[in-house]
Amino acid sequence: SSSIGRAAVSKTAGWGFETLLACQPTEARAKRLHQPMNSVKEIGRRIGAFIDEVGIELRKTTWPERRELMDSTLVVGSFIVLLSAVVLVCDQVIQLVLKRLA
Repeated sequence: SSSIGRAAVSKTAGWGFETLLACQPTEARAKRLHQPMNSVKEIGRRIGAFIDEVGIELRKTTWPERRELMDSTLVVGSFIVLLSAVVLVCDQVIQLVLKRLA
């Protein structure tokens, strides 16, 4: 059979991309995760390993620059003030309508 006119199943087929399954544990890690914890020492070791993994992920994080953070904070604050004003106006209109109906 011919493959002419058929789309590849993967959007990245032929581009050299490999799937990154960040949420999928490796086979060795999966076995470790499902083993019972027999001692306090094992629990401590697992907690330490978890904290190490958190540190590794935090080092991969891209943090915003001060200017970008300030700009984002200003946008959020402005939106909150605007939304509060809209809610206030709607509330006053509904209150006025209900008073006139009563």
